[in-house]
Amino acid sequence: MSREELREQLARLADTAPVASVPADTYRRGRRATTRARLGAGAVAAACLVLASALGTQLLGHSPKADDVGTSPASPGVPDHIWAPPYAIPATSDFKVGRAAAAYVDTRGQVMVVGSDNGRYHRLALPATDAARAHPVVALAPDGRHLAAVRTLQTSVGGYRSDIIVVDLTTGGARYVLPRGGREDITTLAWSSDGSYLAWQGVEVNGWTIDEYHPTGTYQVGTLRMADGKTRQALTLGAGADTIRIGARSYSDERPRPLAVSTSGQVALVAGNTLWLDGRTQRVAMRVSDAGSDVVSAIWFDRSGVVGTLYFGRGSDATIGSLTDATRRSSLGVQVPAYRGLLANGQVLVQPDGASTYAGTTTVGVVAYRPGVALGARPVIAVNPHVTQLSVATELMAPGAHTVPWPRPDWPWSTPHRLAVFVGLPLALVGLAAAGWRWRRRRLTHL
Repeated sequence: MSREELREQLARLADTAPVASVPADTYRRGRRATTRARLGAGAVAAACLVLASALGTQLLGHSPKADDVGTSPASPGVPDHIWAPPYAIPATSDFKVGRAAAAYVDTRGQVMVVGSDNGRYHRLALPATDAARAHPVVALAPDGRHLAAVRTLQTSVGGYRSDIIVVDLTTGGARYVLPRGGREDITTLAWSSDGSYLAWQGVEVNGWTIDEYHPTGTYQVGTLRMADGKTRQALTLGAGADTIRIGARSYSDERPRPLAVSTSGQVALVAGNTLWLDGRTQRVAMRVSDAGSDVVSAIWFDRSGVVGTLYFGRGSDATIGSLTDATRRSSLGVQVPAYRGLLANGQVLVQPDGASTYAGTTTVGVVAYRPGVALGARPVIAVNPHVTQLSVATELMAPGAHTVPWPRPDWPWSTPHRLAVFVGLPLALVGLAAAGWRWRRRRLTHL
């Protein structure tokens, strides 16, 4: 077929083809559909931006550095609020974190130190402090420069023994203290009010493994002099020393034994209702009933000697004052007080219901007590739940203005935060983009 014949054939087909009826608004409808598709894509993009902004505000705003939590206060000192990490945070093995305002162990067993100059919270990776116990035993010196902790180490025969690590928070250095017997399970640490002495208490153990624990009933008390590192075995208490004896009655007392050390290195310990003072004993003046007896919750040295807090059980207010003379005590107006430190002017820091870590925010109060005068605790520090073994650098607490206001810390990322940022956010954005693409295709298909 020639070119001319092809043209004639196509012309005949065109003359006989049906005529399509195209509505006059077809172009206008097409433009509207395109506009709707563009608006849908814009809405999806806006939703992606809103999601990214929300996640970024909540997650990316947290500092990724473990040692950069918190904001600098107006002036150095002890914070007016002690916060607990909401989750496990990264730990640092660099102990040079600076002078501390407070230290504690949270209910996850994390050893936390709060800086006095920058308000930052540091989780310290102290070696072997939780090898055989649920929570480490720690105590911060009153000057905030040293932190003591009990280490639990495995022996060559597969058992455990404990010693003490004392960390210098200003240099990062550490010294280790091994009790003379080498078989103690150290349970209590106490600093003198000026930080010149550290005292410890432990029970001798025969056979301490992960499955067995055989205490002998003999307790050892020793001290460390910080100036030269010399240690001294101060007290040895045999079995039965923790018995409460009042008249012909006797009660077995297995509660923690309050421990204190003076600025001259003298040690005091209450076991049962006996005050042991470097080899000398003296009965503690206690009440007694069929339901029980007074409990000595804390002791410390002040200008008059050894004083402490006692309470008679739930529902009764604790008293503060002389242990041996019941007439020289004052009502605290609180129950089950935990001792948190002695200030330079003789005032005392106590935390009502200090053993309760789940009931809610508690307060640490300052008490200025006088014999025979009922005084309450004036709140100065709010303490969040899950904070245990709180130690405060009392040397940093000035009379009158005891604390400084610090903002709530921004905690570093946890594993869930990292997963949410690096996995959840991209998946959410991809999902929204896919949903928008499918919606646009469906709209174009129905034109």
